[in-house]
Amino acid sequence: LSDVARRSGVSVATVSRVLNNKMVMPIPESTVARIRAAAAELNYRPNRLARALATGRTYTLGLYSEELTDPHFGQMLEAAEARAKGLGYQLLVSTSLAGLQEDGRTDGTIVLSNPARADDARPSDRPVVYVNQSRVQVPDLIAWDDAQGMAQAVAHLADLGHRRVAALWCYGEPWEKVHPKVAGFREASAARGMDVNECWERVSANPLDFAAQFEDGFRAVRGLLERAEPFTAVVARNDFLALGALRALH
Repeated sequence: LSDVARRSGVSVATVSRVLNNKMVMPIPESTVARIRAAAAELNYRPNRLARALATGRTYTLGLYSEELTDPHFGQMLEAAEARAKGLGYQLLVSTSLAGLQEDGRTDGTIVLSNPARADDARPSDRPVVYVNQSRVQVPDLIAWDDAQGMAQAVAHLADLGHRRVAALWCYGEPWEKVHPKVAGFREASAARGMDVNECWERVSANPLDFAAQFEDGFRAVRGLLERAEPFTAVVARNDFLALGALRALH
C-alpha cells in the first residue's frame, strides 16, 4: 500500500479505500484512476494475512465432513468451492471441525453433519451452517427429507406398475432400522399395497466402507436370485448398493 501511495501521490488510507471499494468519502475520478494505474504497474496484490489482522476477516470458509472419500462429497465440494470463489472466499476442507474453527482460522464453517452430533465444537463468534437430512426444521440447517425421497421413489415404481420390490438397506444392526429412508419406504409401499423384501445383511461393520457396500448390494441381489425370490424392481438406500445390485443382475 505504501508503494502504491508514493507512486500515486496520495495517502495510504486513500489507497486502501480505493482498492477495497470503501469510498465513503468522495474521491476524484482522476485520483481513483491514478491509484488503480499505480497498483497495476506495481503488480500490487493484497496480503490476505495482513488484511485478516486489520479487518478480523480471513475470507476463508471451512468445510467439514467425516466422509471425504464418498463420491457424493466430491460433488458437494465442487459446488461449494465454486460458490465461495464467486463470493471472493477460499475454501478450507478438513475432517477436524475444531481445527477449522479455532483461532479465527475461518469466517464461518459449513458442516456436513447432524447439528446434534457436531454442536459441541460450535464456536460462539463464527457462524456455522449444517447440511444434513431432516424431517423437521432446525435452525442453521440446510436439509432434505430422506423419508419423502423414498416415498417419491416408491411412487415412481408404483406408477410404472411394479408391485414386488426388493429393498436394499444392508445396515446390519437392528437399531438402524429406524432410519428415515426405511420409514419412508415402508409407509409408502404399505400405502400402495406392495409386496416387499428387505435385505439387511452386510459384510462390514464400518458404515463408511463403501467398497463393502458395493459387495453388500451384490450379495443381497444374488441371494434373492438364487432363492428365486419374486421381485421386479429394486430400491437401494445409496448408489454403492445400487451399483452392486446392477452387477449381480448383469
